[in-house]
Amino acid sequence: MGSPRPLRPRDQSMSAESPAVSERARLSVTGGNSEGWVAIAQIARPWGRRGEVVAEILTDFPSMFESRRRVFLEGVADPVIVESARLHQGRVVLKFSGTDSISRAEQWRGRAVLIPSAERSPLPLHRYYHSDLCGCKVARETAGGLEALGVVEAVEKTGGVDVLRVRTSAGEALVPLAQDICTRIDTVEKIIVIDPPEGLLQANSQRQRSSGTRPAVAARDGTKS
Repeated sequence: MGSPRPLRPRDQSMSAESPAVSERARLSVTGGNSEGWVAIAQIARPWGRRGEVVAEILTDFPSMFESRRRVFLEGVADPVIVESARLHQGRVVLKFSGTDSISRAEQWRGRAVLIPSAERSPLPLHRYYHSDLCGCKVARETAGGLEALGVVEAVEKTGGVDVLRVRTSAGEALVPLAQDICTRIDTVEKIIVIDPPEGLLQANSQRQRSSGTRPAVAARDGTKS
């Protein structure tokens, strides 16, 4: 396993109404490769005088902090030992081995707390992590087979059914992440087959023309966040 040197995480959780993720596992980026790591917390600042830090929780499974004893920190090659973890007013207070003063804790300000993606909490059927959906190809069934439509660049939380932001040749399309529309999701093969209701894709094009939105620029291969 390579050493994680991620950029800032950029992922959000999905609502319970959508067939998607049950954890706000924000994806980290390692050397231009977005695979392999997720962030479960974002350190805000030192806490107290013993070298503890307080962090924003980026997972819908906060109980994981009670049993986790090894994590990685953004920009640090080796894992660190978690001596203690406790929840406090919607955040988590962490104590890392070897960090015993305010000045030592200060070096972790703003860094992501990472785990290997293989250690993520298991999800029930028809629920997915945002980081697994980003980068998926989107297609629809036609008489001649699958017609490629675009690539998922982000997943947007709406408060109801969440939305896939899909980069297409005509610009950005917004596709509701609902089971009757996203009929097949294969995160291993990185493909989502959709059955869009009549007029959905055309409505996206009309919305962009009326708002003056420019077509999205293709991202470089390998980095999705």
